Amino acid sequence: MKVITPLSEDQNVDYANSYTIFLAGGCTTAWRDEFARRLGELCKVENLVVFNPFCDSSKIKLKDLLCWERKHLLACKILVFNFEGSESPQPGSMFELGQYAFDKCKHDDHVLVNVDDKYKLKREVGIHVELMNERKSRFVPSIELFNSGFDEMVKRCANIICNDFNGVNYMHELVGRYRR
Repeated sequence: MKVITPLSEDQNVDYANSYTIFLAGGCTTAWRDEFARRLGELCKVENLVVFNPFCDSSKIKLKDLLCWERKHLLACKILVFNFEGSESPQPGSMFELGQYAFDKCKHDDHVLVNVDDKYKLKREVGIHVELMNERKSRFVPSIELFNSGFDEMVKRCANIICNDFNGVNYMHELVGRYRR
């Protein structure tokens, strides 16, 4: 697995032959590092690329960061949102949810949204997800909502990747780990 941030020297990604995930959401904890670590433990898949936009913002211009995010938000196969229980309403993440999530589903991509019970706008996120799921075709994946289910979201992401890679052996390994 390769993790790419806006400050990574190696920004090369073969989108046609890689499975790409973008980690969107709150920036108050190191949840992205934990997500990538656990996903790497569950998915032993080559060409897995995780885009983590969290970086030292003093080392990159805001416009460059937003352009980097937009490029990878549009190109990724799985879009993961984590709305943390913090004082911040996380307006950038709310914008990204509204701007990109529905479009991702129209292209047979996956969107996973976790909302912490303590997140101020939990109800609003739930309504947005519900409305987007009502508008989409029945032939594309749903936008999946997890309520304070970070662990379940990581497992679901691993499940999607393993199924898409026809990784029967990976799925057996995945199931075995969670029967403990």
